Amino acid sequence: MSNKFDFAFIDSFNHLIIRYCSFFKCVITFCWINIVISNIIKTGVFVSSFFIITGIILSFIQGADGVLAVERYTFNEMLRGLVTLNYYSYLMFGIFLLILTPVLRILGLLYVYIEEKDYNFVRICILVLVILIVSLLLGVTHS
Repeated sequence: MSNKFDFAFIDSFNHLIIRYCSFFKCVITFCWINIVISNIIKTGVFVSSFFIITGIILSFIQGADGVLAVERYTFNEMLRGLVTLNYYSYLMFGIFLLILTPVLRILGLLYVYIEEKDYNFVRICILVLVILIVSLLLGVTHS
């Protein structure tokens, strides 16, 4: 009789350990996701802020008249302007990176959810990416 009790106690103890470990794994996974996403957002904001501040400093150095006219810039013109230290290109590239940051966040989440095999959230991330891409394309083609 005591052997049955000992085995039952060991089985329930093992079940408790398995539950604790699975909970702990979820906590670690949740923390890992938060760290990855916060690093993506911080890096995007810092890099875009660097380009925007550099553009502002260049505008003071180059003697901009204080009025920024909205011009149509192609992506290639913006990249060429970065090489020639055009302040407007630096401002536009900083804003472009700031807009790109949420897209990179969704891509980071998509990678994490694929690694975790959480396919419900993979589908949600793909849906959000499609919505973002469609809205960006509609915004670009709108005149």
